[in-house]
Amino acid sequence: ALESRSEFHAKNWRPQLLLVLEREFQHKREQVDLLNFAGQLKEGRGLLLITSFLRPHDPRTDWEHASHKSRAMRSFIRERGVEGFARAIIADSLAHCCSMSLQLVGLGTLRPNA
Repeated sequence: ALESRSEFHAKNWRPQLLLVLEREFQHKREQVDLLNFAGQLKEGRGLLLITSFLRPHDPRTDWEHASHKSRAMRSFIRERGVEGFARAIIADSLAHCCSMSLQLVGLGTLRPNA
């Protein structure tokens, strides 16, 4: 298991950015600029998680829709040259989406999968 055994040192700092984009962000210039800016902020050293939240409609098809959206997001960020993880999240509200995203990636130092 990974543990944080040493004190925080600036040379080990890695930014962890959570970017929540609108559903159809590919077609909105401000959203694309925000994605590019987040990619520049981490300078290849940190972790970038890009999420887009989808409202639930039909439990039988929501998962498939979210998977398709996640694949499209990953393809789009690769085309833009931004490294990061993309995930569409099914949530009732933007606040719930952010809460779920933070719980998925954690905050602070590197944490193991559990």
